[in-house]
Amino acid sequence: MNIFNFLIKKFYSINSRINLVKLIRKKNYNFTEIFNSNIFAKILRSQTQENFYVKSKVLVLAPHPDDEVIGCGGSLEILNNKGSEIQIIYITNGVPKKIDNFEKETLIRKQEAVELNKKENFLSPIFFDLETRKVQYNSVTKANNLKLIIKNFKPELIFVPFIIDRADDHVYTNKLLYEVLKDLFFTECKIFSYQVSNFINLNCYINITDVFEKKIKMMQCYKSVLHQTNYINLFKGLNLYNSFFVKKHNQDKEEFFEVFLKQSVRDYVQICEHFFDK
Repeated sequence: MNIFNFLIKKFYSINSRINLVKLIRKKNYNFTEIFNSNIFAKILRSQTQENFYVKSKVLVLAPHPDDEVIGCGGSLEILNNKGSEIQIIYITNGVPKKIDNFEKETLIRKQEAVELNKKENFLSPIFFDLETRKVQYNSVTKANNLKLIIKNFKPELIFVPFIIDRADDHVYTNKLLYEVLKDLFFTECKIFSYQVSNFINLNCYINITDVFEKKIKMMQCYKSVLHQTNYINLFKGLNLYNSFFVKKHNQDKEEFFEVFLKQSVRDYVQICEHFFDK
């Protein structure tokens, strides 16, 4: 490596760390701003149980193949049983580029997602194929694609990870959705921010006890993921833990809950403005 390339690489590395620190500071600052905002206080004023009594047109944004199961797999199963149309968009391939056999692992992950959607009779999945851990740099290239999908599909429910999440790909999936929704207001559409690696302040909960075994089977489609991390144990503990925060829940009974921040499109856009534009 010549001295020029070395300096460029060093500069990029330092610059990346600086940007990461800025992002963390921005996250923490906006975390406070969002939770102290009037809009968030209004949303959290009441806690309700969602039952999904009717079939709906459902759009799910999954930053990586498996997030849709971890965060809202039980809810999707309930919606599916009502005859809902469920369209999942996988934002990234879910495989870090630096790993060995990257192309092979990417293909396996995609095949697992396709198998899951086929078994569940969901609509054919859409793959944006953005690079894992790089959504923040590339999401703008997919904004028009997502806008067209939303305009044509006209979802009544949109599932997306909670905006303040540990994983940057989850955060910037929200930015992608925000860039689209701030120009497209669907008065009847509701946004359900789902839980993956965070403990969100909930205003909506769904009892998934009756479909929890099905959620486990859904996750078992992702054999390549489970080979690395047992996410079944993760969401089993998380969904059980959620029961402690559900009002009027009988704590002596073992039940599983998925929790969400349920918002109108307008409220969701205002929260995103706090996070991304301030």
